[in-house]
Parts: sequence; C-alpha cells; structure tokens
Amino acid sequence: MKNIFLSLGLASVLFSCSKQNNTVIVDNPTDKAISFEVDGKPYKMEPNSTQNIELENGNHTLKTPEGKEINFEKSEWQSGSILNPTNSEYVLYTEAYTEIPFEQNRMYKMMFKNVKIDGKTYYAPIEITGGYYIPHRDGAPWKFGLDEDFTETIDIQNYKEGSTYNLMIAKIYRKKDFAKKHADEVVEDDVVE
Repeated sequence: MKNIFLSLGLASVLFSCSKQNNTVIVDNPTDKAISFEVDGKPYKMEPNSTQNIELENGNHTLKTPEGKEINFEKSEWQSGSILNPTNSEYVLYTEAYTEIPFEQNRMYKMMFKNVKIDGKTYYAPIEITGGYYIPHRDGAPWKFGLDEDFTETIDIQNYKEGSTYNLMIAKIYRKKDFAKKHADEVVEDDVVE
C-alpha cells in the first residue's frame, strides 16, 4: 500500500466547484486504430491514444467502430467524462488520505477484495467500470484521471485542529496501466505466458 499523508493546509479545496466544462475525453485503450462517429461527425484514433472533444449538455449518439449506435446523455457539470467507443473496461482504485494506520482503518480495509482482471486476481480496493460513456462530475467517481497520478497529499479547506480525516479518493486506470502500476497486488495468476 502506498503511504499517503493528509496535508493540514488551508489553501486548497478537496473538490472544487468548477465552472461548466464541455470537455469529454475519448479513449482508445486498444492496440488497434479505430474509427467512430459522435453525432454524425467522424473521428479516427490511433491505438492507445486519447483525445478531447467538446460536447454540449444533452443527448448524443455514438456510432461505434462496429457500427452500433449508442445513445447517451451528457448532463450539466459533467467534465472529464470518458467516451469509450471500444466499450473497454477500466479500473477504479481507491487510496486513503488519512493519518489513521492501515491496521486501524476499518473503513478502508473493508474496500479490499479479490478482483480478477485479465486472468490475474488482485487483492486491492478496486472496482471494474465501463460502458460507452462513463460520466464524471466533481471528483466522482474518481478524482485522478487516466493520465494523472495520485498526489502524496490532499489539502482540505476548513481543517479543524484535532480532527481526524479519512478521505477515500479514487483514480481511474486503463486495465493495462493498472496491471503495470499494481503488479505487486496480484495474489493469483492464471495467465500462462
């Protein structure tokens, strides 16, 4: 487990109220180039690439690389949501930002479970997520995006001296990025190489 400490600073806000942003992240985590359409506009993406597009709030249509039409809705205040034309799976990994020792942190320990990803079983605080459109709003369900790392500290606003904070913060990973970063959390490997 990564050792993380809670910063006692007052300057930053954990989840800031951001102005409306129409940016949606389109991700192609596969090893193949893809072509797809959003609202009739064609796009091409190289393997293992990401690009940002702007989408207004409301209903939209994704035509997948296989030609399947998927309707989805971008709601107000969603920014950094992921458009996933390949319908790939992603991993949400949670870290505890706290001064509570792991052995005493029942809330965090309850998040650990065995999860199988591509033939490997991990014992970690993770969930598998996916879908053609994965909504994101103000740090939920993740704070750290696909190409961001966890920070060592989180500053909180209105810190009260003597308080103990136990913040659970998630990052979203592409499955192959997760496998590289968290190889030490594999407890069983069914993959024959």
